[in-house]
Amino acid sequence: MLLDTRSIVAGAVATESAVAGGGADYVFALKCETKTRDKTRQANSRTLEPAAQGKIQPNASTTTSSFFKGYDLDGNSYWEFYLERQQTRPRRIVEPLNPERLIFNYFDKVPIQWAQWLRYARHEAPTPIELIKDQERVKKLQALASIKDQEQAWNKALIDDKIEKNMYKEMDRLHAEQAVDALNRSGPPEQQQQNQQQQQQQQQQQHQEDPWKKAQMEEEKNQREAVFTPRR
Repeated sequence: MLLDTRSIVAGAVATESAVAGGGADYVFALKCETKTRDKTRQANSRTLEPAAQGKIQPNASTTTSSFFKGYDLDGNSYWEFYLERQQTRPRRIVEPLNPERLIFNYFDKVPIQWAQWLRYARHEAPTPIELIKDQERVKKLQALASIKDQEQAWNKALIDDKIEKNMYKEMDRLHAEQAVDALNRSGPPEQQQQNQQQQQQQQQQQHQEDPWKKAQMEEEKNQREAVFTPRR
């Protein structure tokens, strides 16, 4: 016979009351819950093995107890049972391989397929093949994402290298121009005067070609005349 679910419920109630009380009752409740789980496993193993061999057929009495539904890749087991015979939807729970104390919610540690089954989003329990395929799919996506990140990092490094080379090239050009200007300034006075005249002529030509600069020069000239020749 299968173990009656009243023992499971009694163990859960004792555990909750002991957690609220604390102390020695808590240790006793944990021991009761552990014994209840062991008895449930033994009772289900004795009933499910003959059923798997075809010696007995499931009937209304077998659907009122806990049934093992499967494992995930981490070794957590999943169970389904009815608290009452008239209950239309069974209760589904997960039993972790290594349970942690004072932790009763493991939804963030189970696969998405089993989480959907626990929340009644899917009727059939997932198979190990389905879990393995999904794990391989996730690994492929992670590998592709890693390759894409490496490509982006490489392209960014190339762009930064190009910008750095252009910057050094521009700095070399500026240093060369400064060196030429220094040599021109260190020449004889006649040559310096000639260079200044050439620079002034070049600036005037640029201003004549650019109407905006020409208008700006005329405005500055008018301002100077207004300062030096006050109106009467």
